[in-house]
Amino acid sequence: MFGLLDLRFRVFGISICIKLTFWIVWLVVGLYFVHLDIGTLLMWMGVLFVSVFVHNLAHAIMGRLCGARTGIVIDAFGGGPTGFEGLGRWQRILLFAAGPVASFALMGAVELYRSHGNPFAWGANAAIWILRVAVLARNLNLFIACFNLLPIYPLDCGMIVRDVSTAVSPRNGLILSLVVSFICASGFAVYFGMVYWDQVRQRNLLPTLFLGFDVWLAVQSLILLFGAVSERPPRPASESRSEAEAQAVRQEDYDNYRPFDGGRPN
Repeated sequence: MFGLLDLRFRVFGISICIKLTFWIVWLVVGLYFVHLDIGTLLMWMGVLFVSVFVHNLAHAIMGRLCGARTGIVIDAFGGGPTGFEGLGRWQRILLFAAGPVASFALMGAVELYRSHGNPFAWGANAAIWILRVAVLARNLNLFIACFNLLPIYPLDCGMIVRDVSTAVSPRNGLILSLVVSFICASGFAVYFGMVYWDQVRQRNLLPTLFLGFDVWLAVQSLILLFGAVSERPPRPASESRSEAEAQAVRQEDYDNYRPFDGGRPN
């Protein structure tokens, strides 16, 4: 039912889907968590949508450049690209890295206009809103870029760490990346809880929301870690034989070891 209310369109031939949950969740956050007035709420929603859209569009464009028919799904928690599963490991790394790069680039462009542009050419009242939009866009894109650089699933850097880890160790790389994700998410949640605990105790909704989100990321990483451990593939037979042969060679070398005039007798 709710899927019928999703917004669907194309940009550069890329399929875009904006879930209804994106608008509902962030309107609720703006109204009841941040207590924004209507004008500021509309500005908040517009800047948030453009920032998330540019971030995910960079993912999709990089995927298209790598040969995949990528699309975008934006939901309550930001969403991400689709259709990139057939890409190679290093192509996926480029795809995930493109998002933070685009967010930093958009932040830099906004800051450049704020510092060197002339918003007052549009009039005094318009200039006030333009500057508010610029400050919000700068801070929001900085947050989106830096947050996605945390090595936590399913953030961009978390996915990059997964691909790098599996390249180094095909058998244990996924588990290693999930351990890193769980440690970082748990540490971030503990730090955020310590810094904002007084506000959480006072039932300040926004810090409570972020703390709950951090805890959810840590729990999700832990669940995925248990699943990865239980489904870890068995050691290949060829690898086992190689290790057995190496052990036999080491034992033979030890048995034949006779330094100088001593050593173990045969």
